[in-house]
Amino acid sequence: MWRHANESNSGLFKPDELSGLQAESKCIFGISKKPSELSSKPLQINAFFKDCNYMILSAPGDRLYWFLFTEMNKTYGKSIARFTKEDERLLAEQHFADRVTESTTFQDIYENRLHTTLVSLADHVFPRWHFQRIITIGDAAHKVHPISAQGGNGAMETAAVLVNTLRHRMENLSTDKNLGDDDIESVFADVQANRFSRAVDAVNQGRRTTAASIKDTFLSRLFVDYFFPRFGQSMIMRLIIKNTETGPVINDLPVPKRYEDAVARHAAKNSESNWMLWSFGSAGVGFFALFMYLTLRWSW
Repeated sequence: MWRHANESNSGLFKPDELSGLQAESKCIFGISKKPSELSSKPLQINAFFKDCNYMILSAPGDRLYWFLFTEMNKTYGKSIARFTKEDERLLAEQHFADRVTESTTFQDIYENRLHTTLVSLADHVFPRWHFQRIITIGDAAHKVHPISAQGGNGAMETAAVLVNTLRHRMENLSTDKNLGDDDIESVFADVQANRFSRAVDAVNQGRRTTAASIKDTFLSRLFVDYFFPRFGQSMIMRLIIKNTETGPVINDLPVPKRYEDAVARHAAKNSESNWMLWSFGSAGVGFFALFMYLTLRWSW
């Protein structure tokens, strides 16, 4: 798309569009056989350390899908690092002693690996997603940090908005007409306008979560040591439900009953609870963190 637009002298894209990509963390992603020390039941593990964190999920076939996130110097565009298998091995060995559960270390998981790769984690929302009859969705338009767990969802949301917008435009056409190039570009522009701010929010959420969980800062240590052990799982569920409730769906298609049931259960649970911290958003988190710090400081 960029090449075609530049060859057409459209002036709509910069020659270095990729320069907007930024990366300040890296990740070893892997699939492993489940170590015998871990429960055979479905599990999700979030383990935090001084300079890294883990997200580990059980999968069919006695497998684990896992991520080791670590910090790196912020880089942009073509300067974002690519890694070798030797780079991966050296990074993994630095974390072998990390105890992700009481009975399991990262070494146990890594040595049971089936597939692994080390990658830089770039994220960015590109300023323009379309040209003439071409539109990009997913990572090609809005690439988010995997710690936000919104990459695949974002692609599906943009696809749903594209379907809705295209159907609406076609329903308002005369029966003897087809969409022209101007109509198609207008549809694409409406899709981007509808999705842009939500895509930016997803990128920012990933960056905030990364900063809170792997950077060696006061706020990160406070979050990892005191906040997440007490409220982390509830926080994750609330964010997931909130994001799902506000996401676009394809018009005129029924929403699955399991989704409606899950939202209803969440609403009922919330109505029974007086804990309203997360209704204040990120500002509430900051004030709560400061409160906990002062409380702990005085208790010492």
